[in-house]
Amino acid sequence: MLHTPSIRESHDKSQSVVNSYEQDDTEKALNDRIESFIQSLREPKFDKPLTLDEIGSLFQTFYDEYHQQAVILVGSQQMNGISRTPLASSQEDLSTDENKPFARPVDRVFLYDQRAEKRLTDLFYSKLYSSSSSATDAEINVNLNTKLDRLRMSNLSLEQLALSCEGTSQQLVKKLSAAHIDRVLVRLKRERGPFEKITSLAQIHDLINSVVSLDGDSSLALAIFVCIYFFRDLFLQLHYIRRFSNPYVLQEHGKLSYSLTNFQAALEFLLNVTAKDLGLSDPAITALPAHEKKPYSYNLRSFLGRFAQPLPTDEDDRLLSKLTSSVMKNLRPLSASPSSTSLNEGVTASLTPKNARSRATSLIGQRRNSNSCTVASNELLQLVIHLKKNDLHNKQFEQLTILELRQLLHDYKTIMDTV
Repeated sequence: MLHTPSIRESHDKSQSVVNSYEQDDTEKALNDRIESFIQSLREPKFDKPLTLDEIGSLFQTFYDEYHQQAVILVGSQQMNGISRTPLASSQEDLSTDENKPFARPVDRVFLYDQRAEKRLTDLFYSKLYSSSSSATDAEINVNLNTKLDRLRMSNLSLEQLALSCEGTSQQLVKKLSAAHIDRVLVRLKRERGPFEKITSLAQIHDLINSVVSLDGDSSLALAIFVCIYFFRDLFLQLHYIRRFSNPYVLQEHGKLSYSLTNFQAALEFLLNVTAKDLGLSDPAITALPAHEKKPYSYNLRSFLGRFAQPLPTDEDDRLLSKLTSSVMKNLRPLSASPSSTSLNEGVTASLTPKNARSRATSLIGQRRNSNSCTVASNELLQLVIHLKKNDLHNKQFEQLTILELRQLLHDYKTIMDTV
């Protein structure tokens, strides 16, 4: 048998996210699945310690399998007519109070997914995040912190950072400081769960927007600005989120995905940008040696042109959540592996652009019949996805960017409004 030191929980008395209530069969089965995964992480299996990327892959595989089991079990309950009060959330952010940020109706599968992520990351946080777990991560993080220090001392102008705000960089720093952005960063560092950390990133976006009016380009430029002047350990924070966040939790919140994508793009820019790219003379501001530079310019305006995304509206956020949820839960056969789900799965081979209009007309009519609305809406999604498959390069649905989702949503809304 192969052996490796096992992952141990960071605190034996870690807070449990499972509420104290009598469990039904679904809750028990899913909790057993979590405990089985925890036990597998503790057992020695390999001849050398796993890297953080390898452990992250184990988490992502677990999240996929756990989500599919939750969908099947909850769906089975609904088909059998089992009515039960929705789970009480352990997180304020999941409250249905519409005065709180990111409020949403409680969904059982979403809460199961969120609890699985929180249970695992609370339990193993110090091992999953600690810089000592990866010498390479620690080195890149230290080098990036040093690079950001030098950028802060370079007297960058707002123009050099592609910002059209009034005043100077230091005046903008003072405005953001007055908005208590530092408090949110302290909370981000303190939080253990990836979902909670991403929520903090979204709150930083809200604070920025309270100081400066945002559009797609300025939103990314200001994320870069905040990373330069306020962030420490940016690399470790975002890589922890990338490795250990549950994608089925994140997909329910378009605004959270947007904020995370912006800060990930900001990180890529800051790892690769050089003094020359910013019109500076400091020879120490270079692309970090441990990070492979991409084959395109890191001139900031060119970078913003490639990666800046339009801000999502509240209505688009709601529709994106419905679109994503419907595709993930209804277009995929319940027994299928997420990794094998292609965008055109479930669409008949005979469906072509030529006959799509007549089929869409029929489906629109079915949507007006309340008894078949859900089925017709799902097939409409299949229709749009099938027709878009070349534009989306046959990506798996889970791999789509927010911008691609918005394009898909636009086509879906168009076909419903005009057919």
